[in-house]
Amino acid sequence: MKRRLWIRLTPLIAATGGCVALTVAIAAPHVPALVWEGYPSAVWPARGAFATIDSVSRPASFSPSPSLTLAPALAEAHAKRGTHALLVYQRGALRLAHYAPGFDAHTRFNSFSMSKALVGALALKAHADGLLPDLSAPVGPYLPDAPESVRAVPIQAFLDMQSGIGLEPAKSASHPSAKDQAGKVYDRVFGGMGVLHHGGLEAVLSDLRADPAALGAHSYQNVNTAILATVLERLHKRPIADALSGTIWKPAGAAEAYWRRPAGDARVGGYCCLYATAEDWLRVGLYIMRNGEGGAPFLPEPLWRRFLGSDLAATALRAGVYRDHLGHDILDRPGEPLHGGFAYFLGSGGQITYLMPDKDLVVVRFGERMPPLHSTLYELARAGVIVN
Repeated sequence: MKRRLWIRLTPLIAATGGCVALTVAIAAPHVPALVWEGYPSAVWPARGAFATIDSVSRPASFSPSPSLTLAPALAEAHAKRGTHALLVYQRGALRLAHYAPGFDAHTRFNSFSMSKALVGALALKAHADGLLPDLSAPVGPYLPDAPESVRAVPIQAFLDMQSGIGLEPAKSASHPSAKDQAGKVYDRVFGGMGVLHHGGLEAVLSDLRADPAALGAHSYQNVNTAILATVLERLHKRPIADALSGTIWKPAGAAEAYWRRPAGDARVGGYCCLYATAEDWLRVGLYIMRNGEGGAPFLPEPLWRRFLGSDLAATALRAGVYRDHLGHDILDRPGEPLHGGFAYFLGSGGQITYLMPDKDLVVVRFGERMPPLHSTLYELARAGVIVN
């Protein structure tokens, strides 16, 4: 009986599935490609299309500091947080290189949104080099094919995530509900973010609108980075992966890496998914924090100090600052052995690169979920890995 019923239902199920597939193909043709690619892999290799970031042939090895390893209690704490890699470089030496089982110095990790900070650095470099003479000027001359409301937005507003564009739903609090999470997943596949992720900026540009009333209000939107990446490509007249390679990656001594781009010939969006080793992020962090390694500085000193937040007052840092695609905060907890402001690159899965120029300190962390922002630095200082 059950077998006969199943035989009768099979054509109906197949027809229904075919109708659903046809509807998706017509209404959201990007969905099959996104489903095939899946959620971005945490480590390389990954599905999808990628641009190669050319490298130096042999990255320089780090000078290790003897006898400093992660204490068992701290190692256990990081294992519970899902930490995959934790590197500390300070005052000329690699003071810690901790990897969870299954990961090592050759693992290429997904940056997720950490790559945004590099787009911000490239934008400031373009400003320093005269390609973007006035960051307060509208983006229109560099993005003439955008709608009028978008063309009127100042470049700095894109750098600070204050453009007034709302392609994605407004971000929720740090502990979103299950409903928020479901809405985020839906938008990544069917909404504007899904279209951007599959087809690149060109696929959404004509539909973008910037709300003048929201200009200047912080709203974390990946499309801001995609717009900056497109502007930078047009200014440099070459792919942004090549601009990154020549401007930051090779000078920092980093190895070959891979940056996700949408399907077809679309440009690298810049907002996500640069696969590189933890050591290479350490090299890039050092290069930016030290304003270059020998020779000409990466940025003029006033602009470099601004990028790292050296001009920000402690009161502003306590509130948290996002500027030029870089985060800023402060360590000021009484009784702790480490104090001072810090800048950081941050990815949605807990990928973090911390920069503390006055301590000559770079910390890189990769993992599968977000740790408390300040705790990593405080714990490493208490353990003697970081010195004040």
